[in-house]
Amino acid sequence: MTRSQELIKEFNYDGQEDVDGCVARWSSQLGKDLHMDFSDIDYDSREKIKTKDKHTLSGRLVDAVDLVRRQSSQMYLLKEIIECFKTEALADKEKVIRLQGQLLVQKDEQQELLKTSVEETVQKTVESGIQSYSAVYEGVMSILRVFGRYLYLRDNYII
Repeated sequence: MTRSQELIKEFNYDGQEDVDGCVARWSSQLGKDLHMDFSDIDYDSREKIKTKDKHTLSGRLVDAVDLVRRQSSQMYLLKEIIECFKTEALADKEKVIRLQGQLLVQKDEQQELLKTSVEETVQKTVESGIQSYSAVYEGVMSILRVFGRYLYLRDNYII
């Protein structure tokens, strides 16, 4: 099992869902308390959300800090997983490139072996053909010599 697979297996998805749920609940409650949609809250709306109750404000601040810490922790774990994936992907890419190089070398070797094998087969076939042709030629020449003697003997009335 690779390091990234181990990290993914160990990753606390329930913890991430818990953080997501806490953020959703906190932002929903804040929007209700301020009588605003949470997505409308920005830097320009701070005059609208001033509160005289320091206890409420400090509670919201502590909750926000807690959520930021938890999100930061989850992001750190996810970043570590991503880094492992990147490292492993680069290592795998190097392996693929090395294997492709080996395949090219083996391909060249196989082509050379095939070329040599074809050349040897052609050479043997040609030599065999020449030997067969030579044997036939010798046979024909032998017949022609015998036939030539016969004609000589016949023409000279020896036969």
